Amino acid sequence: MSEDQIVVTGVRPTPDELRPPPMIWPSVRKRRWLPEAILIAGVIVSTLVASGPEGSWLWSWVLVTGLITLRFWRWSMRSVHRAMSEAAFALPSNKVPTIWTLDATGLQLESPTFRGAYRWRAVVDVLDEGDRFVFVISPFLALSLPRSAMNDDQIAALNALLAHLRREHAFGGGVDYPPPPSDKA
Repeated sequence: MSEDQIVVTGVRPTPDELRPPPMIWPSVRKRRWLPEAILIAGVIVSTLVASGPEGSWLWSWVLVTGLITLRFWRWSMRSVHRAMSEAAFALPSNKVPTIWTLDATGLQLESPTFRGAYRWRAVVDVLDEGDRFVFVISPFLALSLPRSAMNDDQIAALNALLAHLRREHAFGGGVDYPPPPSDKA
């Protein structure tokens, strides 16, 4: 182990720490509300159609039903995301702790079931969400390093490393989906 490496052992994120990462790509972020907008537009159109030319009372039932449906739809989406996190947490490969090694060249992950490495050019950004660091690699891949697995010295060293990498513009466009130039700060 080099002096410049940050080695975090025993990493095993909880289901909450495996929650989906925030949308950082503008092209994805703009469209994330599209299904909800379509549902709301459907409720509005249904309400207008049900109100009819005579101002029927049916419109209020359609509106209430639509709003209740929207609420259940939101709840179901959160429920599905939670179930996916819990299923990932229950996988045999997540039953064993992972060793994270971070240095100026990139990050390496190793456990008895897998070994992987990413150079910083493959990482779009690293987000500090308070309870975890999220290493965003593509819209479909983000790695979570829980703060609970790290001590204060490791957190300080990681923050210093990330600040250095940002100054050096070491982060790249990801491995699967390079964002448009407007996405880079």
